[in-house]
Amino acid sequence: MWERKAQAGKWNGNVLNILSTTLDGGKRLHVSELPYTDLPHIKVMGSKARTISIEVVFVGANSLVESNATILELETNPEGTLEHPYLGEVDVVYETYSQSFNTTKGLVTLSLKFYKQGESIELISLDQDTPAKLIDTVMEESNAVFIDAVSKASADEVDAMKLDFGSVLSALRNVANRSAQSSVELGLLHRQIEDGFTAIESIKNSPGALSDHLHAIMNNLKKTLFGKETTSISQKPAAIATQSLSSTINPDATFSHCNLQVTVALILFSVEMDALSIVEEVDASVVVEQSLTEMIGNISFIQNQLDDRINEVTKAATFESLALCEAVESLRTNVNQQVAKLIEFKESLYQYDVPRTMPLVCLAQRLETNTSALNSVNKIKHPLFVSGELQVINA
Repeated sequence: MWERKAQAGKWNGNVLNILSTTLDGGKRLHVSELPYTDLPHIKVMGSKARTISIEVVFVGANSLVESNATILELETNPEGTLEHPYLGEVDVVYETYSQSFNTTKGLVTLSLKFYKQGESIELISLDQDTPAKLIDTVMEESNAVFIDAVSKASADEVDAMKLDFGSVLSALRNVANRSAQSSVELGLLHRQIEDGFTAIESIKNSPGALSDHLHAIMNNLKKTLFGKETTSISQKPAAIATQSLSSTINPDATFSHCNLQVTVALILFSVEMDALSIVEEVDASVVVEQSLTEMIGNISFIQNQLDDRINEVTKAATFESLALCEAVESLRTNVNQQVAKLIEFKESLYQYDVPRTMPLVCLAQRLETNTSALNSVNKIKHPLFVSGELQVINA
């Protein structure tokens, strides 16, 4: 009679007589039963893994042998395709079996449990975007988490956030004040910064607006100050902005959003990132106005900051913040790729010892290179008095 009840199916081409099928699914929930509350706080943590349980029957003198052979095949190759008479072809992964048999009737029943296979994920595609797109993704995901955090924050936590954002705006204002550049853009930048202080006071009601406003100020600051040289700044604008903003990072901050915005600004203000993100390989034309060691050191500082931000966003990670963790990790991977370019270029150089001082022009002629190439990879103090160990680009 069992032939009338069973339906033929296949596992990786092997025929199975399926008696019954059970499908299980649902949602993963995080239930927090807080003290002195009647109802729990429940968070949906995503879809639960879907399972397929089937009962397979074997009959005849070789039923037990066939059943054991099926188990061996499943244990050896747990991933495969289940061809089901009603579900069609399903990619599944085998988990467990339960075997029962009746020696009198020669009937063996095999209960099998499979997990439905999900789509494969290729994380490498996340790192193929430009740094600007990765930064936009980080800020978008960070804003969503930040808005949710502010809605649940206490009055003391909100006050602490106001102090963090206030210190960042003060640093941005100091950078703008140190420029004597007289322009309409600079005036708009100052007004934009002052509007930011006003927006801080309404952080509880509109946290997203404050975050977007601060990000716009940083973009505007880069466009206004870095486009032209200013005579009143003793250092370059990028170095001043980086130094000022770095001091505003609060390692004891309750929420990571402000620190994350500062780190994003450091990447925006980095001349190294600007130069490296547009080239596949580093050459002498990319390494300009500072030594190669300084460039590696500056980007390594950004790497360390991103490492700290990864630790902060994963410290109390929830389902809602998983996208933020991925976005920050993707940005860090991109920065690591830029450092790898510089390190690879540095390793391609060779050392040349200049025992006595000589003019840079003469040295360049002897090495069959040009002065700009030597200047780019070495910190030449004076072009007429060059000595010591120099790094030279392989021709």
